Amino acid sequence: MATQQIPLQQGVANYRVGVTLDGVAYLFDFSWNAYDASWWLDVYDATENPIRRGIKCVLGTFLGRTAQAPPFSTGALICYDTSHKGLDAGFNDFGTRVKMVYVPAIDLVAYTRAGTFL
Repeated sequence: MATQQIPLQQGVANYRVGVTLDGVAYLFDFSWNAYDASWWLDVYDATENPIRRGIKCVLGTFLGRTAQAPPFSTGALICYDTSHKGLDAGFNDFGTRVKMVYVPAIDLVAYTRAGTFL
């Protein structure tokens, strides 16, 4: 397996994308919260059963890391800043300056040894 880019849309406040991670289909709902100026993620299985809701999309963390179910137990969702300035995504930055990837657990060891994720 390899790192997989999650498709994000710039400038759209609420949207859903379907992704397949490790051969399993998921639905990702992204929403912009103007009150705290941040992006949030809800993850569902292919039949729209919630797996994990209310995940704040911040840099430098494994999103949903406390969840015990796939895709969180089989890898890591990570947001990163392509400018390397360490700034979380503003409304128009998600999908442009800030990207999201899924890194399968088997590949996390290599990234950890390298001292960087992206």
